[in-house]
Amino acid sequence: MKGSLLVISLLLFKSHSLVGQNIPGLSYCLLFDSNLEKEAFQNSSNNDCNPLIFLLAYDPRIDSVRYTNVRNELFAYAQKLQTKRSKFKDESKFLRYVFYDVHKKYLKHYKHSETFSNIFSNREYNCVSGTALYACLLSQLGYRPNIYETRYHIFLTVTLDSGDCILFEATDPAHGFVNDFEKVEERVASYLENEAEEVTKQESLSAPFNKDIVFKSISLHELAALHYYNVAVDFINQENYYEAFRVLKKAHLLYPDSKRIQDFITYTHLKYESELSSAF
Repeated sequence: MKGSLLVISLLLFKSHSLVGQNIPGLSYCLLFDSNLEKEAFQNSSNNDCNPLIFLLAYDPRIDSVRYTNVRNELFAYAQKLQTKRSKFKDESKFLRYVFYDVHKKYLKHYKHSETFSNIFSNREYNCVSGTALYACLLSQLGYRPNIYETRYHIFLTVTLDSGDCILFEATDPAHGFVNDFEKVEERVASYLENEAEEVTKQESLSAPFNKDIVFKSISLHELAALHYYNVAVDFINQENYYEAFRVLKKAHLLYPDSKRIQDFITYTHLKYESELSSAF
């Protein structure tokens, strides 16, 4: 999520065929971009619903067949990683191998604004999608990754049975695996220092409602919500408040406790309704 609220996106989003009723107002508007996405949200209250589907379903190119293929690909890759596990003397060394092998295979090109599906189509990623990929794979390997949200960034840690804490920084292919406790603390402190500086100096969409520091542990479902949130921010930067509102409503369903998602829903609602009023 580095800089995702600071830089105006130059990406042009193609209009999607919407699965639902197209209405001009926003008070009850929730339209889906694919049947897969619609089915995913219909089952969102099911605790067994795989969060991977929410990371992929936004992309209208991803149908149920493609989703199944990606899910199977990741499962097969996790199984391949698992076969290497016995070759390492301790968990830390195995996780180091996992970190760099994932980068070598999937995370080849960092892009400021990218969706999760682009990892599989062209190996492009950002901090949200890269962290989500690690979280999915680590979960399949039997770990319980701790995902952390800040206002400008996402990262994760893994706590081993030995008590050691390992940090995965998806956007740092050379030094993103941190397994020294003091260095982990230093890396987290640097995230918070950067956040405090950016919130203080930026007069932009980074903090339209408040300047509170964000630092909390989130679930993979909530990370999927922040994936939607990032997409919405790109739409806001394009002043496309209708699309931003639609995306934010879906983010809210996955992460109803997020204050900033709620704030941006209010913001985009007001902006779009204002546009409607001025058009008539």
